[in-house]
Amino acid sequence: AGHKGIYDVNSFADFWSWMNLGFVPLLWTDSWASGEHRVSAIQKCSSHYQMLHDFGWDKILLRSSSNSSSSQCTDFDIMTEPATGFQGNPPTPMYLWFNALVGGVRMRQEQTPQKACPNSETYGSNLYTGVCLNIPDYWLAPEPPMNLATDEAKTNKEGGETIFLLSGGGVTQGTTRKVLRELENRGWFSPLASKVELFFTAYNPHMNMILATHI
Repeated sequence: AGHKGIYDVNSFADFWSWMNLGFVPLLWTDSWASGEHRVSAIQKCSSHYQMLHDFGWDKILLRSSSNSSSSQCTDFDIMTEPATGFQGNPPTPMYLWFNALVGGVRMRQEQTPQKACPNSETYGSNLYTGVCLNIPDYWLAPEPPMNLATDEAKTNKEGGETIFLLSGGGVTQGTTRKVLRELENRGWFSPLASKVELFFTAYNPHMNMILATHI
């Protein structure tokens, strides 16, 4: 998020921050990108109610003393006509402006099986009362040959189900972030996860080419 990227994700909180602030705006483009100075000015025109809604909180759950801004914001319509026309009507979900996002994004994880803790009969609960896991296949960043290989037997387990973040059909950054917020709330990404994968496909109409991206 911000000046950080996926290689700066070192905790569960970092992962959700990167997903919400870095990954989602890259694939779900609700508006034409603007300079930071202009975005800062536009945000001053948005109520707290609207900003929370943009990050996935349901409007019905939000309470605000004022749902409108007292600032003069009539000159800050950042979705310009050239951008709107370029994406078509209805707007096509775009990736890096020249690739159409196809379907959305698959989020999948491998979970490490649990096991009885070694020497649990000797130490009992005097030293540790939590869960023990089998030795995982990955210790640090997976080696390149292992990145594309997935142990299907360890995927789509309870609590770590495979998730599809859809695109198109009126899906916005706000609705996508709502799904991510619900996943974070229930601990979808936990110490049980040994690897998390993101996969999406895109179509480049200019080169008539299908692209597949695996993270």
